[in-house]
Amino acid sequence: MARLEQRRTQKLAEKGVLERSYETQLRELDRLKRSKASWRRDRQIRTSQAESQTTAERLSRADLELRAIDGLLRRQREALLVAVDREIALGPGAARRALLGQMRSQVTAALEPRVRKILVPDDRLDVLADPEELTEQIVLIRQAEQELRREREALQQREQRYAHMARLRELRQRAGEMSELDEDVVQHGGRSGTGGRNGATTGTNNGGGGDVASPGAGGNDSAPPPPPPTGSEGGSGNGSNGIQDNGGTYAPDTRGTGEDVGFERSSILLTDVVDASTIDALQRAGRSASPRARAEAAARARKQVEARLQQLEHGRVLIQSHLTRLRRGQ
Repeated sequence: MARLEQRRTQKLAEKGVLERSYETQLRELDRLKRSKASWRRDRQIRTSQAESQTTAERLSRADLELRAIDGLLRRQREALLVAVDREIALGPGAARRALLGQMRSQVTAALEPRVRKILVPDDRLDVLADPEELTEQIVLIRQAEQELRREREALQQREQRYAHMARLRELRQRAGEMSELDEDVVQHGGRSGTGGRNGATTGTNNGGGGDVASPGAGGNDSAPPPPPPTGSEGGSGNGSNGIQDNGGTYAPDTRGTGEDVGFERSSILLTDVVDASTIDALQRAGRSASPRARAEAAARARKQVEARLQQLEHGRVLIQSHLTRLRRGQ
């Protein structure tokens, strides 16, 4: 593991150098395209394009090598985790157990999938760009659109689930308040009235000495309170859409602390998509016990994702139309 991690660090450093070189080459190529047309400029553009293409190929190879190293690292970490669990089961001493526990925590954290933010490409049309560059830009925009659609669906599902949970909680609270009101009325002498739905007079079963309505006489002329939500409605067990309302805890909680880690994941994915206040709202919602707050944060992020999606789609259509005109002109 140590050797693989060292190789990975070296490869990441090499990739960083290539990325900086590639960005410099692209800026130089863009400058040449915007300069005055000449034979010399065209020759320099061809040379710059060849250099940037070579750098792009080296970057692709570096990515492949990094993925291969990551695959080997994962297998080694899984094997180490098995060995640590096996030794812990043997009952080592306190110092060794503490060391093994620390090692296990580090390996488990390293095995968790990394969440990377969604990279949103430039959707502006460059009328001086070549058809190859426009084609690559369209591909990048389509990839970003697919990732944003997946995240939009996840946010929409989270919004619907927590909104449903919040409604159930409000109904249950209302039912409890009405039940307390009925108990308070009974304790203070019951309801007074002259007749119920069956036409019976209150107090007739008590010898006329009181105003307490007799059971079954219809003395209660108000509608009974709605029953509290049952398990089939998501009140105490698994509800629709897999909801489980246990004081604000969402069922698929992976930490066991009541937090919904999906909000933290979304706050990382959408770093470059939504504004900073929405990122903060998503992070707070993941730690909140209020389903209403979670539903509102998911809805807020979803609306901004939809707006960005529309912007990307509009830009892609413009670029595609310009590319079609260029190809027809050739």
